[in-house]
Amino acid sequence: MSKIALFATLALTLLASCNSSGKREPSAEEKKRLLEIHIESAQQYLNMGDLDRAEGQVEKGMAIEKDNRKLELILGLTLLKRGRAEDLMRAEKVFKEADLDDFQVQVGLGATLERLSILHRESAVDIRSGKHLTQAADPEARATEFERRAGIYLQDARKRFEKSLEQKPDNVDGLNGLVRVDALLGDDDGSIASAAKLITLLRADRKFWDTSLVRPEISADEEARFRKLSRAQADLEVSLHMHVADLQHKHDRDEQAVAELDSVIEIKPDFADAYSRRAQSRMSLGQYQLAQADIDTFLRLASATKGSGDPDIMRAYQLRTDCMIKAREVGAR
Repeated sequence: MSKIALFATLALTLLASCNSSGKREPSAEEKKRLLEIHIESAQQYLNMGDLDRAEGQVEKGMAIEKDNRKLELILGLTLLKRGRAEDLMRAEKVFKEADLDDFQVQVGLGATLERLSILHRESAVDIRSGKHLTQAADPEARATEFERRAGIYLQDARKRFEKSLEQKPDNVDGLNGLVRVDALLGDDDGSIASAAKLITLLRADRKFWDTSLVRPEISADEEARFRKLSRAQADLEVSLHMHVADLQHKHDRDEQAVAELDSVIEIKPDFADAYSRRAQSRMSLGQYQLAQADIDTFLRLASATKGSGDPDIMRAYQLRTDCMIKAREVGAR
């Protein structure tokens, strides 16, 4: 029996007990147990992505205890995950009325404000392109107002992520939030600095999970869970290295970009895009033979999923030709 089914059975059993002798009011102990069941069920549904049921369990739990901190957090995260504009506005209100001393609430609020900022930026773009029709007398002024509000949301999001790190300095979600928000604000060096801190944390976590996998007494369930956690940490680490490599290349710091991509390839040797990006940075550094080798590796790996007419493949062949021409020019000097 799944956890969700078990919780539902327990809840029904408790309700039946309360109704067995008429409309008896549940005892304090019964209410406490029902509340625990609704909290556990809501969290499980949220983890599964069943957001309507998660919200339904929150409502049932709040009927027992209106200001329950766990339920407030789950409700806010459910609304954030749903992601529609009206849900994000509700999530902002839920988080702001929740326990702001909880770092998870600050992270949730920061992520909500970040998403609201992105929605406002998208609205500004859509108004200017004509994709979104507005009844405002001055569409350009309306678009500018959306951009202004987007900036306010983004600055507030940054403050929330920073506050979460004051409350819990090693929280991954707070650091990840700063990586994203600083990039959106155009503070590339700030984004790189936060990414470096986060990568350090992730490496330590991944080393712990990998070490746990070789314990002789490990069970099959533990092994599966540890492998899943290790993969998740590795995937996030790869994304961060790729993000930093892009920013370093953008600022013509290609030696640093290559170092980031070296780390990606160490973690994920079959990740084709890492070779393509490294080839571009090596071209900028004048390392034409190394760049050509990277392009060849990219083409070998990418050909398994991309056809010869794919734009990435075509660009890679053009870059390879450019490498060969540059290498010959250098050799002829």
